[in-house]
Amino acid sequence: MQRYLYADHAYASIPLALRLADGRTVTLPRAATAADWLALGGTIEEVTIPLGVLVDAKLTAIRSQAEEHILTAYPAWRQRNAALGLEPDAETMATDISAVRVESDRCEDLAGNATNEAELDAIVPIFPTIGA
Repeated sequence: MQRYLYADHAYASIPLALRLADGRTVTLPRAATAADWLALGGTIEEVTIPLGVLVDAKLTAIRSQAEEHILTAYPAWRQRNAALGLEPDAETMATDISAVRVESDRCEDLAGNATNEAELDAIVPIFPTIGA
């Protein structure tokens, strides 16, 4: 698996601690660009990212997307109210959240069984419409 350093791709959130030619180690933030890297004296080249790291990044992305999807429809305070029996639509909320989790679990299983980067890139969660 080859990736161009700081290319625009789905795994850009992987933090990178890099060693420069002069021996200094730098950590570039998620939003770093190729220009930032070059300004530090780095070069642009292909790097190999182990499949396990890509899988972990994909799992994190899937879980974050699911969480965001749920929280957009049902903020944490509404979920707490439902747990306390104070939310009139608690049953609908639980059904909706369960549906999102089913899709998240499906995608996580695919990611966990992926054997290459192309399979990981093909995994795109399609979460159901909830809270409508």
